[in-house]
Amino acid sequence: MAADTGPIMRAIRSLALAALTASLLASPALTLGQSLDVDGETLPLARQPDGLLPLEGTPWRLQWYRWKSTEREPGPEVAARMTLIAGRLEASGGCTAFKGLYGTLGQAIDFKLSKLKDNDCAEQTTMVQLAMVEGLKDAAHYAVGEADGASRLTLFDEAGTEALRFGLDDVGSFSATLGPAEWSLVGYTVEGTRFDPDPEATPNLLFGPTKSNQARRRASGSVLSSTGCNGFMGEFFLHANVASFGELQVTDAPCAATTAPQQDAILEVFEATAVGVSFPADEMIMTSADSGTSLEYRAVPALEGSTWVRSPSDDGDPVTLRLDAGEAVGEGPCGTYAASYATDGVFITFGDVRGADDGTCETAKAERKLLKALRSAVMVDREPGRNVRLPRLTFRDARGAKLIRFEYPFGNAP
Repeated sequence: MAADTGPIMRAIRSLALAALTASLLASPALTLGQSLDVDGETLPLARQPDGLLPLEGTPWRLQWYRWKSTEREPGPEVAARMTLIAGRLEASGGCTAFKGLYGTLGQAIDFKLSKLKDNDCAEQTTMVQLAMVEGLKDAAHYAVGEADGASRLTLFDEAGTEALRFGLDDVGSFSATLGPAEWSLVGYTVEGTRFDPDPEATPNLLFGPTKSNQARRRASGSVLSSTGCNGFMGEFFLHANVASFGELQVTDAPCAATTAPQQDAILEVFEATAVGVSFPADEMIMTSADSGTSLEYRAVPALEGSTWVRSPSDDGDPVTLRLDAGEAVGEGPCGTYAASYATDGVFITFGDVRGADDGTCETAKAERKLLKALRSAVMVDREPGRNVRLPRLTFRDARGAKLIRFEYPFGNAP
């Protein structure tokens, strides 16, 4: 699929198009519409067969590269990756992340890379990264084929020599990551400028159970979300890391001035022709293939099965809490405390609340306050935390007053 990526790539393509096409057509082995024989394997140079992953939207991982005329493999310790979506390249050489632009015409391809930052990388990683960057710069055409039953992307230079070979990057299960799960908006980017969501109207996004085919990386299911002032629902379809959404049903309430730009960005992405989806760490980034507008979501931890830490905004000693299968346990001011509980996700009750004070604890007063809060809890809610960055868990009494609040420390849970 050809991608028009703005004046830079239009200029590059207009200058290089004739040379690229002539180079492709001049070589008997590189005739468009035929096939290319590489190491005894036939890779198509025309439209890829059904069942193979697309060039764009698929998370690719480097499997083989050429360095100073020597064929090498990066090894499992070096994670060199790239994804191509709507003319934009996002990549990592294993040590340094970098971006760029690309354009395609048939099987011809050319890249324009951003300048890499200088990082203190290991020697092996540095070599892989340099080889990947040089291979992308020298790439003139590509082929998507199949090797050992799996899709493979190969980049060639103008002479038809293999430069880089990629396979599917199987980091995490895309369908399991997507849903059923709840996500909270933590930022959005429009025309290159990033904005924080309205702190008074931060929307959550819920994907229902998915039907998936892991072998072909396809999934479908339901989606329910809000813009901060209106709700919407619909269906999603995911192939590799490219999503599309069916016709959305959207409510029509007026938006406050602080929420309207957020709503415009969200609907712009969800109503796009195609949406690139990636999952870095605990986040999900959705990017419109039409405009480049992107939404950044963070996973909201499940109420049960997650370890929560008392919010710094609540005075007192460090306290943790974990709810799991009707048993609550945590570290309190005097040591380990425990209780039983019952919840439907909105209402909650604690019973048999037991502290650790044996009569010698110097912070027994703080423990009694904690246990009283749990005994008084009637409701529980989860929401984005401070600065819309850390999800938080708040327990409230029968009047709705806050009793105690916990936060989920991504990557730093005790």
